Amino acid sequence: MHYLDRNEFQFDLPPKCSEFLNNIDANLMTHYTRDYSRNIKSVISERIANDFDIPEHNVLLGYGAEDLLKQTIHYFLKEKSNLLVPENSWWYYQKIAEEVGGITVQFPVHKTEKRFDILVEELIALYHEYQPKVILIATPNNPTGNSIPIDALEKILIKCPDAFIAIDEAYWGYAKLDNSYVKRFIENYTNVIILRTFSKYYGLPGVRIGFAFINEKNEQFISFANRYLGYNRLSEQLALAALDSPEHYDRISEIMREDKNRYYAETRTVPGVKIYETDANFILAEIPENAANLLKELLAEQNISIKFLSEKGLENHLRISIAPLEVGDKVREAIKQAVLNS
Repeated sequence: MHYLDRNEFQFDLPPKCSEFLNNIDANLMTHYTRDYSRNIKSVISERIANDFDIPEHNVLLGYGAEDLLKQTIHYFLKEKSNLLVPENSWWYYQKIAEEVGGITVQFPVHKTEKRFDILVEELIALYHEYQPKVILIATPNNPTGNSIPIDALEKILIKCPDAFIAIDEAYWGYAKLDNSYVKRFIENYTNVIILRTFSKYYGLPGVRIGFAFINEKNEQFISFANRYLGYNRLSEQLALAALDSPEHYDRISEIMREDKNRYYAETRTVPGVKIYETDANFILAEIPENAANLLKELLAEQNISIKFLSEKGLENHLRISIAPLEVGDKVREAIKQAVLNS
């Protein structure tokens, strides 16, 4: 079965990850880590800090970015206060706000000719109107796939000083590998956390490794997020192996770009089909309403599952995880057949 409905990694892991899994040291599982004796959280936070040239203290770890996102909202969002989030984004944002009695307010994500986008001035206006305690920005956003330029993010940080701003970068890496802004943001702004994960670009969703960057003045939250007994030692070693495999991920990214380009090229002339540009590991497609049922049947025959969206504004849209080219070819052919025969 090809599950292209949850934005999971559809490719082989790097050889270094496989080598570690084939030669696991059982002592990793029978003993707690001793990293705290070196005044660090983990070999992973240490490695990430070194890679980004920031203090290890400014790097947080969690059970996936989901865990850190939940901790952030639970800590900074108060009961009956507002959380500002993108419309047409991950339903989980609203759920974790509700868990602490928060109120979700959405800022618009606009459909343009080729992609989706936000208007920064619109977001800032809503900040002044609703005075949110937290602003959650997904870049790239799921399922619309749009990113927010770095200068626009910084403008939001400057113009919304009384809100704590969580930048969800779970889908970082697919459009560009820019990290140049992270150190500057963390050093210059105390009201921001940048959230990332090993689940998407590095293809390790099953081992649940998330990390984040935050200014050291958020000492109480840093203490809140830390785990004295350490983290999953198997996950740590897998993450290190992934970080040591940039050539592997460069190759996978090239295949993904080719798969996306085939969607753009091969469906361009199919009536009623539109493929939106995304900066993530999925594409967003719009198809005629009457083609959906036949498409489901055609994909089921080939053991392929994709996401049929139904949210307001995204009716008749499909979110399809990028896959090896031979799998993507089957999806593209099914879309063409479903539209032309409906």
